[in-house]
Amino acid sequence: MNSLKHLRHLAAALLGIYMAAVSLAAEIINAGATNDHDSPRIPAEAAGIRCSRGRPTFIGHAGLDKPPMQILRTPGNVRFGVIGGRPGSAAPTLFVVAMSLEEMQRQPVFTEVARLLAGQGFVSVVIEPPCHGEERRPDEPEGLAGWRWRLDHGEDVVQAFNAKARAVLDHLIAQGLADAKRLAICGTSRGGFLAFHFAASEPRIKAVAGISPVADLLALAEFKGAPTGSAAEKLALTHVVPQLIGRPVWLSIGNNDERVDTDRVIVFSRAIVRASARQSKRPEALIPVELLVAPSAGHQKIEQAHELLAVWLAKVLSDLPAPPVAREATPNPQTNLQQKTTKP
Repeated sequence: MNSLKHLRHLAAALLGIYMAAVSLAAEIINAGATNDHDSPRIPAEAAGIRCSRGRPTFIGHAGLDKPPMQILRTPGNVRFGVIGGRPGSAAPTLFVVAMSLEEMQRQPVFTEVARLLAGQGFVSVVIEPPCHGEERRPDEPEGLAGWRWRLDHGEDVVQAFNAKARAVLDHLIAQGLADAKRLAICGTSRGGFLAFHFAASEPRIKAVAGISPVADLLALAEFKGAPTGSAAEKLALTHVVPQLIGRPVWLSIGNNDERVDTDRVIVFSRAIVRASARQSKRPEALIPVELLVAPSAGHQKIEQAHELLAVWLAKVLSDLPAPPVAREATPNPQTNLQQKTTKP
């Protein structure tokens, strides 16, 4: 009898801990709102937290967790996708990089973070990597084999991508759709590689993240035999560490990802931390680099990578100073909420 009573007390205590965790998750999501005056604080269920396997899961705003992707073009004919946002409103903006636009429409896992954040007022912009979709030329291989082909023929795939991503960014800011002070980029696998390169080249990007990212092209089967000192080797992410110092960085990787090499991702993250510490010269300095290493089935995302990244991005961009917002004569306090296999 005493044992049964003890179990009931234990169950009640565990329930209390769980409810506190749900409340905390709601607070984190509320912190990601764009402005206090147009984004009211919302309870956990309305914020889009549901129970999944006994724990809260960030799903975006309830009922709006799968907004569609619109495909648009810049005046210079650069194609890009848009998820979330609303016309005439500069929103926190996330660039997302992984595969072709068509492939990302077929496999929503690649844009899951964008869909989670759409309900929090974010606009996400999808950019195609080189040798994917419209970026592929008919006389070259597709995907990473195409990268190898271009690099072997003296073409810098990273610079070409950066130029197109920058054209899209400039266009969105000029159109008043992207908040120039709240910009981030994330990518999956090869997209993570490009995300860090673009952040390194573009100081307007405030935060950068990678899900199972490529840190060094020489880790990939497509670049087997590439010599030390080659163009591919010179693009390893450790070479752009100085340009990333001071910016929030988030990485997740499986603990035995042989496709991109877990160890190289860890080395890259440690290089950012060490460089940041040297520049700070203060042992107690907080260095905004987060690395999550967890079990995964080969080159797959770790469990809940998208949910964890969405919460991190909402928090990081909410901590940045908001631009001034003109008040309307009759303001609407409610924000207009709009509408697994990881490939390398």
